[in-house]
Amino acid sequence: MNTDYSNGKVTDKVTDNPKIKQKKLRDGNIRLYLDYYFGRVEVDGKSKVIRRRTSMGLTLWGNPANVKQKSENRATMELARRLRNEAEQNLLERRKGYRLPTDLQPSERCGDLLQWFADYAAGHDRGRCRVMRNTAAAFGRYLAGTSKLRGLSATLPPEMMSRDIAEGFAAWLRSTYKSTTAWGYLLRFRHLCRAAVKAGALECYPCEGVRIACDVHALRKDILSADEVARLLATECQSVQPLVRRAFVVSLYTGMRWGDVAALTWRSIDTANGLLSYTQRKTAEHSSRSSVTVPISPTLAAALGKAPRDRSRLVFDGLPCNYACNIELGRWVEAAGINKHITWHCARHSFAMLLLAAGTDIKTVSELMGHSSIATTEKYLRATNALKQAAIATLPAAKLL
Repeated sequence: MNTDYSNGKVTDKVTDNPKIKQKKLRDGNIRLYLDYYFGRVEVDGKSKVIRRRTSMGLTLWGNPANVKQKSENRATMELARRLRNEAEQNLLERRKGYRLPTDLQPSERCGDLLQWFADYAAGHDRGRCRVMRNTAAAFGRYLAGTSKLRGLSATLPPEMMSRDIAEGFAAWLRSTYKSTTAWGYLLRFRHLCRAAVKAGALECYPCEGVRIACDVHALRKDILSADEVARLLATECQSVQPLVRRAFVVSLYTGMRWGDVAALTWRSIDTANGLLSYTQRKTAEHSSRSSVTVPISPTLAAALGKAPRDRSRLVFDGLPCNYACNIELGRWVEAAGINKHITWHCARHSFAMLLLAAGTDIKTVSELMGHSSIATTEKYLRATNALKQAAIATLPAAKLL
């Protein structure tokens, strides 16, 4: 304000300064702004209030119609309160020369939580780094796509992070992705926030009580039937490397994940006793059942090939990365006339389903899969039962005479 009040008498009367004020917009929503009070001044015998209004760039839903909009309103108000507190600190520093005591120390160590997430993700191995980076990117998309939080999508000060923002992110995930994908994103986001708290980048954990309901034991990937496996093995496909085809057959006949197949050495193969033993990389550090032994069938033996003298060598040396393998696998499946979305991990699911369909007891299947709990194996049993029910439902209905 440029008006000269040097001849007036200003009276300080400041409580909660500035205040958060609201203005209703034509579309029914509410815009928030800061209202500064600088006292009163007497000019020509008249008292005049000195105020200044500053837009916060934040908007509330006027009549929130669902849980998501209500959650966004709570997050916006939490952000508005924090911005008001910072504005008050700046005002006091300019006018009084001091700031109120504050315990928002994490911001001194971390100026941008989004950047901290990215740096944390980069510190992991390639696979883990990718999923963590994708989670942080999804959180950034949520902020950018939420009008009330868009200003935080470029830089998120850690003191601005709140439970309301975490709840809003969870609601956004539910509405954007399938249940298992949304659940996975939130699971990794909670991990990022816990790591930030442990490192001191966040003062408190914002995801307490934030959940996404999901049946994590439900089977949602396509599987190959016994006939489809036979058709696939009988299909020649020049655009698929023999190495990739042989490696996929090993996964189909052992239930091994791509990472375990890629790391498989000849030391794991006991040709004399016809056994293949390996340790699952995914569960090696936290499961007592990570070691798995699978009998070698004739088809599996043919896919493995002849053992070299140097048993420290990789069985599938030169196997492309998982992404490249899935591209080649897609060509092979298409050439076989199988109209399903088959990825490498589908081989593991198909292995379990085929064993159960053949009458193998669930305990044996659980051991061959290396599951830490039989509850994990039960999802395959439920899926098998569902297929049986669907088959029975196709029988013609008739009335007895």
